[in-house]
Amino acid sequence: MWVRHVRKSEHVTFLDVALLRWKEVRRSLAVQQFAQAKIERDAGNQQAAFLGFTFAVNNDPQNVEIRLAAAEFLRAAGSSNLAVDMLEAGLLRAPGSPQLIERTFDALSTLGRNQRTLDLLSRQPREGGDATTGARLRAYELQAWLNLGEAQRAWTLLQAHPELERHAAAVPVVARTLWENKERLRALELLRKYISGPDAPLAAYIQLVQLLLTAKMTPEALSTAEQACAKFPQEISARVLLIDALVARSFEGKEALVAIGKYLNEFGRDPQAMHQLGVLAARRGWVELARSIYEYGAVHQKESGLLAFLYSDALMQNARYREARDILSEVEAQAIEATQPFLVQLRHRQVIVAAALGDTTSVREHARRLAAALRNDPDGLEASRRHFQKIPIPDAVAELSGRASGLALNK
Repeated sequence: MWVRHVRKSEHVTFLDVALLRWKEVRRSLAVQQFAQAKIERDAGNQQAAFLGFTFAVNNDPQNVEIRLAAAEFLRAAGSSNLAVDMLEAGLLRAPGSPQLIERTFDALSTLGRNQRTLDLLSRQPREGGDATTGARLRAYELQAWLNLGEAQRAWTLLQAHPELERHAAAVPVVARTLWENKERLRALELLRKYISGPDAPLAAYIQLVQLLLTAKMTPEALSTAEQACAKFPQEISARVLLIDALVARSFEGKEALVAIGKYLNEFGRDPQAMHQLGVLAARRGWVELARSIYEYGAVHQKESGLLAFLYSDALMQNARYREARDILSEVEAQAIEATQPFLVQLRHRQVIVAAALGDTTSVREHARRLAAALRNDPDGLEASRRHFQKIPIPDAVAELSGRASGLALNK
């Protein structure tokens, strides 16, 4: 009936009808392929799932749900770069999609692709959209500048958009901008007000506690951590936050030791929980705790390489670089089939340790190996170069600069 109707129209040709019908067929195929891809994924058939998700996205590139699920599959499978590429392509097709905005820029931030974030943001429409989306985009811009070490650029942007303080999604990065520009009381007050509301996420409590600990305001930090545990009783991160505050008050205190012991008893066989406690130990330089977590993981977990990294970080916090070097050498010897992200983490640490020991030959060698691990990731290579430039480690910068130039010429 519809075909008979459009035949009478001078503006609709049979080619138009055929193209519309073909698009409907492809969308239908995409739905079927998407359903089958999820079945294959759940069954552990990675290759079949990869093909199913890829075909589904190609057949219906406008479908945000399919694209997000496909990107998540790629990320979980260790193909973070492909996942980001898929998200970026979707954002260019649907620039106003809140889901794509959040997932794309969060992924770019996780990978350290801050310059890429700024480039992509420059192509996002800022006028005519809703205020919440606009604030979210400005927040990602602030975050990218801060991650690049450009606190003054972030401050200038915030000065031009003071309304960001009124948008919940932007509050954490606004507080960080204030803090890094020496407006610390304002940063603390903004976060205090934020967590007083019913919808504040756990991440806001974590940010406030860490800033309070930095400011040596331990009693308030402990009180805030206790509030977080009460509001999020099932969250492991809240328990780790409480341990952080308790230890800050007294490392050898009974409450801190009891809290750590209880945590280990409850979550000792949970790899993610052990990793979170290891991250805290590494950041605070608690060598004995970091070593205990690593040794426990080596016995009870199939893979303990990431825990070894955290142990080496704790050693480096205490300038015990030779011991850190030995741990990293052990990790390297066992990393026969290591993934690219794992190798990048290993090489980064090896460069830093070698520089601390004054071994310039090893610095250059590890930097070359880092460049090899990042040969298909020019944004990651540039982020590493900037990091070593900031520390600074000139020999590593020199090695990575030459290879970054070569990749740019080959692009």
